[in-house]
This record gives sequence, structure tokens and C-alpha cells, in this order.
Amino acid sequence: MTNYTTLRRNLMSALLIPAIGLSAASALGAGEGAQKGAQQAAQTSQGKQSKAQAQDNARYMRASEVIGRNVRGAKGNDLGEINDLIVDVKTQRVRYAILGFGGILGMGEKLFAYPIQAFKESPNRESLVLNVPEERLEQSPGFERDRWPDWGVDDYAERVERFYGDVTGTRQTERMQAREQQLVRASEMLGRDIVDRTGDDLGEITDLVVNMQNGEIRVAVLDFERNWGSDELLLPMSLKAFHFPATGGDPVLNVSPDEVDSRLGFTEDAWPDFSDPAYGREPGRTGKPSS
Repeated sequence: MTNYTTLRRNLMSALLIPAIGLSAASALGAGEGAQKGAQQAAQTSQGKQSKAQAQDNARYMRASEVIGRNVRGAKGNDLGEINDLIVDVKTQRVRYAILGFGGILGMGEKLFAYPIQAFKESPNRESLVLNVPEERLEQSPGFERDRWPDWGVDDYAERVERFYGDVTGTRQTERMQAREQQLVRASEMLGRDIVDRTGDDLGEITDLVVNMQNGEIRVAVLDFERNWGSDELLLPMSLKAFHFPATGGDPVLNVSPDEVDSRLGFTEDAWPDFSDPAYGREPGRTGKPSS
């Protein structure tokens, strides 16, 4: 009997110990899972807050003021000036700034495209800073002033992205989508006539408002010829409201007059501060057509 009792106790112990261990492991795993989930939620929340804060701190500039702006190197040396901006009208972003060196650094009179993320505004806001080592600048791909790339056909954009991918953090998949973008020179957009869906003239694009941190075009500023609000006011409008023909024809504004909020209008001598976070938070002041 004694041997039987001892054997029974040993058998029960052998069965209970793994079960207890399994329960403890399950509890521990559940606790670790909950902790991991909480950490991921906190990281997501922090990411959203950082993105919102970056948006609040964004510095918006008019494209007409960026073109012709002086550019300096990280050490304060003069590099040249912005010759133009290259806009992807499909994603509503400035893709590149075109820099002319004016013969310095042995770069000759060629023009060079640099991803917009490579530029920062100087502390005094009088110039832009291109934070790229000079040896990298000298190796960068360029083109002749009188032989601009055909952005939809040539591989120049891809070569620029491959060369500066380490500077901009551009992923390979994004770089290889360069041919799918619709790239247009900003200088050719400014002053460009716009038409309605029937082809009638509406006015022109006066300027573009650009986020200098990421190239986002917040709005195009329009000067309407006929009364879509007030003939004396300029009106901001999202580029999403436009269709840009691949053949290069006049941009088509795909909204009707009643979708345009004339309350957003301003006069030529009283431009709003698009860098003010309060501008985008006020009801109806998104610069986009009403839905």
C-alpha cells in the first residue's frame, strides 16, 4: 500500500508541475503581450504627435520667392541660386530644386536637380542651405541649361534619386516610381492659364505655397478673371482640385463656383501666413474645395 501511495503521489506531481508551469508561462506571455501592445500604442501616439508638431513647425514659402533664392553650403559658402522647382502634380509635392552654381566648384554652367529635402532655410531666412558635402556636389548628375530632361522619358530623375537616396531616406520602391510621376517646372505653372471643365478661361495660377520641410504644396493661389468670389481677391486652392493634361495643356479646375469659398480670399498686398498653425485649424480654411 505504501509503495502504491508513493507512486500515486509521484504521478500526480509529474502531471501538476507541467500544468502549473504552462499556466505561469501563459500568464507571463499574456502580460508580455499586453506590455508590448501598450508600447506599440504609445509609439504610434508619439509618432502622430511628432507628425502633428512637425506640421505645426513647417515653414511655408511661395514658389516665386524660392526661385532665384541664394543657396549656401553648410559652411556658409556661396553655391549659387535656385533656378526652378520641379513639381509632381500627381502627389502635389515639389520633387526637386534646380540649382545653378554659376561656374563655382568647377561645376560649369550646368544645372543640377537636388531633392527638396536636402535644403534647409538659413536662420535669417535670406537664403537656403544645401547640407551636402562639396565632394558629393561635384559628383552629382547634372544637365545642360539648354537641354532640360524630359522628365517623363529620360532616366535623369532616377539617377538623381539613386545618387541622393542616402540623403533623403527615399526608399527603393519610391525611387523606381519616378517614371510614373507627372513632373512639371514650377516656373511654367506660375502665370499659367486655368480653364473650367468646358475649356473656358477662368484665370491663372499666381503662385504655389510650398512646405520647405517635405516639399508638400499646400495650395495653389489663383487669380480668377470672372467673379468666383471677388475680382479683387486671390483664392487658395488645393492642387487636388486640378487635372493637369499629360500633353501639357492648360490645367483644368474640376470644381464649380459654389464649391469655392471666397472667404479664403486675400488681396495681393495682404498674403496670409501659411506657416501659422492656426490658419489650417480654423473651420473652412484648409485651402481645399468644399466636399
